[in-house]
Amino acid sequence: MKKETNDILTFVTPFILVLCVIVIGILLAFLFIRVGDLAKEVKEIKTQLTPEEVPNGYDTTPFKEIVGKDILEESKDDTIVVLVARQSCGYCALYAPVITKVSENYDFTVRYVDLEKIIDIYSPNWDVIDQESYNAMVSLPTASGYETFMDDFGATPMTIVIKNGKIIGGVVGYVEEDTLIKALKDSGFLK
Repeated sequence: MKKETNDILTFVTPFILVLCVIVIGILLAFLFIRVGDLAKEVKEIKTQLTPEEVPNGYDTTPFKEIVGKDILEESKDDTIVVLVARQSCGYCALYAPVITKVSENYDFTVRYVDLEKIIDIYSPNWDVIDQESYNAMVSLPTASGYETFMDDFGATPMTIVIKNGKIIGGVVGYVEEDTLIKALKDSGFLK
């Protein structure tokens, strides 16, 4: 009986091993196919909107529109708040009313720089359209603690506090009203 059991085990064990390898192979193949499908889906996720797709667009009339190369002149003897944004940015559309409300409540003018007039965000390499404005923006001197702030240039919305041509504060991205007010106070722009 022992010999028969050993013979059966000797005969069955390779089949079980082969069956396990086949099942594991099928599971791995399914997993790799699914991961590939997910990677394709992630690549197809739309990360920016065209101006026509932004819900209701957003109103820039409360702001004073300037070009990037005007920032030094605008801030020569003053402290200014600059909003760098673009019409095709959904977060900019959500943020515009926030910064408008804060500027109205604290009685200051927001300078507005349209990023799409500086950089072609639809080109594969984000080609520079206005080299002079681009250079003026990315080469702004910074106060201590803001040395890498302009490394995010191109991210929108971007709110910059500039005093005498030098970045002294700001925030990148959509923020709520209280966070914006805190950033403006931290920079010394608001008391």
